Amino acid sequence: MKVFYETGEQQIPLYLRLNTRPLWGEIQSSLGLERKEHAPIAVAIYENSLAGHATSYSRRNDQRRRGNCNGLLTRRNITGCIDRMESMGLVENMVQSPGGRGWQSAAIGTGSLADLLQPITPDMGAVPLAIPARTAIIRDANGKEFTPSNRYDLERIERALGPVNEMLTGTDIRNGKGIDIRCPIRRVFNISTDYGGRLYAVGGPNWQNMPRDERHDITMNGEPTIEMDFTAFHPHILYNRRGHPAPADCYDVGNWPRDLVKLALLVLINADTLGDVVTVLANSDGEKIVRDEEGGVIEVTTSRRLMKQIAGSDYSKAMAFAHKLVRDVKDRHHLIAEDFHTGAGLWLMKLDSEIAMHVLKVMTRLGEPVLALHDSYRVRRSMKDKLEEIMHEAAENAGLMGVKIKAKTRH
Repeated sequence: MKVFYETGEQQIPLYLRLNTRPLWGEIQSSLGLERKEHAPIAVAIYENSLAGHATSYSRRNDQRRRGNCNGLLTRRNITGCIDRMESMGLVENMVQSPGGRGWQSAAIGTGSLADLLQPITPDMGAVPLAIPARTAIIRDANGKEFTPSNRYDLERIERALGPVNEMLTGTDIRNGKGIDIRCPIRRVFNISTDYGGRLYAVGGPNWQNMPRDERHDITMNGEPTIEMDFTAFHPHILYNRRGHPAPADCYDVGNWPRDLVKLALLVLINADTLGDVVTVLANSDGEKIVRDEEGGVIEVTTSRRLMKQIAGSDYSKAMAFAHKLVRDVKDRHHLIAEDFHTGAGLWLMKLDSEIAMHVLKVMTRLGEPVLALHDSYRVRRSMKDKLEEIMHEAAENAGLMGVKIKAKTRH
């Protein structure tokens, strides 16, 4: 067991994406696990490792996820499995120190784990998905899931998601490396079913947690895919709501970098206070830092031009720039400025999630799988025109007119 270090690479939270129950006995025997219930955890770590990612997990006593993975993600099951596999050289286990902040503990499979599991599960795409017991959940103000006294609304939402998840289960969905990235989806609401409700893919490497450019290489049933996007959707909704057309380019503000303006407008719409907006912008950083085992910097890459790329390490300068950027964005979008830093993002997400559900339900009825990315959707290229038609229909049904849709391109 080694002290945890930050690798700079994306980690995927532990979740049991696949229904491997028929294989538990064989996996337990092959890996020498103490309990058959360890088998699905071993598979989850293995499949994330195939995609080049460590699996993050918690060693705390309170991390059990109610309603998810049939009660298998308990501290006893998680730590018992990972510690056992570490002792046999099947995983590299990076344990966060007690009370440590930031990253959780993480484990990544070794070549030995791959050698033992590959003959048992040669193609993950042939294993059925494990649909969560609850595909609609509500979180409180602290992000904790809770069960409302009346679950009628959630049960109605879950019934609508059933056919969508069944479609995803039966579709061959691969990334550019040929790795199975099917996942069930669920809706996550904030405080009540009146807010939030966005669709999230749960478990394993999937189309939502992969780098944007890699999504262009996704195939569905062997066919290349295309992603159609509602352009600047939330700003367009706010303009539409107030009876005004949105600017041709919502992110064109003075000489500010487009990436920074986009972030500023997003934060202004979602934040509760002006202070929150300025703090986020002043601390925004487009860098990705990769570190070695001793914590030394291996590589620094800049993916976006945010505040650190403008103001450097001078925080007072960054704060001054953040205030100036907020003023400029408010001037540019004065027609919707009353909606800024009011927490409007919660009801906007509810609206875009209802539009997303319309798109998915209609496409599912047509027998076509859709990969939802909040306000954009990826389908087989041959279905591009039909998807665009249904997206316009969904927006108009929600009372939104003149919303722009475009195909996303590789950066």
